[in-house]
Amino acid sequence: MACFYVESTVPTKVYTVRIVMLGACSGKSAIAVRFVSDRFEEKSFKTVGAVYRCKKMEIDDDLVCFQVWDTSGNAKYTEISKMYLRGAHVAMLVYDVTKPSTFEELKRWVDIVEKDDRVHTTVLVGNMQDLPSVVDDEVALALAQSHGMHFTTVSAKTGQNVHALFLTIATLTLSKMKTDQRYLVPVSSKFNNIINP
Repeated sequence: MACFYVESTVPTKVYTVRIVMLGACSGKSAIAVRFVSDRFEEKSFKTVGAVYRCKKMEIDDDLVCFQVWDTSGNAKYTEISKMYLRGAHVAMLVYDVTKPSTFEELKRWVDIVEKDDRVHTTVLVGNMQDLPSVVDDEVALALAQSHGMHFTTVSAKTGQNVHALFLTIATLTLSKMKTDQRYLVPVSSKFNNIINP
């Protein structure tokens, strides 16, 4: 999936926000599908390598193309995930609130992300908010605060907080991008809008 331009009247500034989703067995794909397609798939499949999805949104007179890289949580694909991380603006660390092991696994990624100063924003996300939580939100919040991350919980199944999560990511990232012209995507005189095929 990719972002294209078509003729229309749009804002003069277009930004691309690259997001890499990290974490094992946490429902990352379900969050991505909910955001991009606004649907939930009961039957899930393990991600092999990485899956790319794209969605455009108009936010405060700017056009934003979210490029979402959903990476495999399997440890054997760690180096591949690191490769995608190197080109990302945002690292989204996702755990399952019903599985403490997925939260513990994220601590490894926290260390990896902190070593890459090209990542502007890191977000800690607890998925499956619709189920009784085993991982204490206060513990997760403490981890996030100690590493300068933003924290929220979502439900890919119900859609709760998913849209708000990506709006927050856009707000945080664009505020940094707007001070650096390298992140602007030029708008062609022939092609003035972005769509998702």
